[in-house]
Amino acid sequence: MTNAVEQRIRDLQEVSIAIDSWDDVFSDFDPRPLEERTLSEDFVNELQKRFYEQPSGALLVKIWAPPSLRDAATEALVCRRLQKCFALRAARLSRSIGDERRRGAVFFACGFVCLAVLAFSTLLVKPPETWRTFLEITLVPLGWFGMWEGVGKMVDLDREAVQQRTLYRHLADATFQICYLDE
Repeated sequence: MTNAVEQRIRDLQEVSIAIDSWDDVFSDFDPRPLEERTLSEDFVNELQKRFYEQPSGALLVKIWAPPSLRDAATEALVCRRLQKCFALRAARLSRSIGDERRRGAVFFACGFVCLAVLAFSTLLVKPPETWRTFLEITLVPLGWFGMWEGVGKMVDLDREAVQQRTLYRHLADATFQICYLDE
C-alpha cells in the first residue's frame, strides 16, 4: 500500500498559484458574475508555463487565496468553472484540428479525382491530341497539388494547436484545490 501512495505522489504534478482576488482567475474586464465570466488569459498563461516546467502525471492545481475569499460555494463554483472552461477549450481545438484533417482529406480526394479523370479519359475515351494535352496540362498539376497538400494537411498539424489541446485536456482533468494563506 505504501508503494502505491509513494508512486501516486511521484506521479502527481502540483502547480501552485497565488491570487489576491477572483479577478486574478477570471477576467476583470468581464463584469458578469463568476458563473459566466471568462478566464483571465494571465491566469491561463501562468498555468501553461507551470505545466510545461513540471514532469508529466496527474495534475493538481492549488490556488492560494487570502482568507477573505473563503466561501465554500464560491470555491466549488470556481473549480467547476475552471474544469468546464478548459474542457470547452480542448473540445474547440479538437474540432479545429479535425476540421483541418477533413480539409486535407478533401484536397487529397480532389487531387486523386483529377488524376483519375486524366487516366480514364486518356485510356478509355482516347480524346484528340490537343484535348489530351490540355487535360494533362490542367489536371496533372491540380492532381498532384491536391494530393500533396491534402497529405500535408492531414499529417503536418499545427504543433502549437496540438500542444494547447493537450494542455487544456490535462487542465480539464486536473484537480483544482483552493488553499488559504493562513493555513
